[in-house]
Amino acid sequence: MYARSVDTLEELNGNLEWDRTEECSSPETITIKEVEGISSWAWKLRLENRLFERKNSVFEINRLAMAALRQYRNFAEALALYTCLCEAHGHRPETVFRLNGVAMRGAGLLNLSERKFLAARRTLENAGLIQQVQSHRAAKHGKGFCLLAPQRLIARSENNCAYLPARGL
Repeated sequence: MYARSVDTLEELNGNLEWDRTEECSSPETITIKEVEGISSWAWKLRLENRLFERKNSVFEINRLAMAALRQYRNFAEALALYTCLCEAHGHRPETVFRLNGVAMRGAGLLNLSERKFLAARRTLENAGLIQQVQSHRAAKHGKGFCLLAPQRLIARSENNCAYLPARGL
């Protein structure tokens, strides 16, 4: 990405203007002002250390989710599973996904036995962080789940959270 390989905003802007002129089939459709806007936006991200690409990116784990999971004995296993789910599906919470502990272990995502994987999944359900949205159907590889917004967890105190059931799901 250009923003990583230049030393100044002016240099970045010059590179993008050159690309616009030399690489675009209709450079007149992109104004200099638009190029400058893109340059400024990318430079700001660079200064804030927020340039991400591929695996070099961040995802969030909500503190309410952490607090909800801490009350369970299998906190570490449930958190490991939740982290994998947030990484894969957190940017699109409406996504329906299947949970298969054997496949996740085989892919190197988790190192949980089948029993611990199932317990972690049930913990996430009980904590209100995932919900089963589709029943098991033949040839569909298991039940369908989706992530739930941790905002449904209301902090009562710093260390104690209660789950409020969602309405209209």
